[in-house]
Amino acid sequence: GTSGTVLTSNGTAWTSAVPSGGGSGSTVDIPFVTTGLTAGAVCYVSGNNALTAANATAIATANAFGVVAVVGGAGTGRVRTQGIYANANFVSGLTLVAGQTAYLSKTAGKLTNDVSAYTTGNVYVPVGIITNVTTAGGGNGAADVAGNLDLLIVV
Repeated sequence: GTSGTVLTSNGTAWTSAVPSGGGSGSTVDIPFVTTGLTAGAVCYVSGNNALTAANATAIATANAFGVVAVVGGAGTGRVRTQGIYANANFVSGLTLVAGQTAYLSKTAGKLTNDVSAYTTGNVYVPVGIITNVTTAGGGNGAADVAGNLDLLIVV
């Protein structure tokens, strides 16, 4: 085939095509109970196999685990822990720009690109880099973010 393409099967036939965006070999989806959360919400592990919407107001709630990819019950919901977080939820009213850092917001389950109002006790959690605001509806509270959660910075 042509250089730069990948070979895939739909179960019946093989095709060779340029890989599409939105996912890669580094993407990890983990099945979890996601009841009470919405797709795109940033979450943390709050108990045995339990997830809760994360926020940057305290260390206990800021240890972000991932972004909800699919909402479902026990073992059927999926959480993306690295890779592209498609349509990640941002605080409404922000002007989002590709290339900016996305941080965990003080609003539960949301991201922000503006941490200017963070004060003592708030936790800076850089979640990733905004990669796409056009197809994900940036400015309306969502954007695609490339990330790998692993760092907390306490103010």
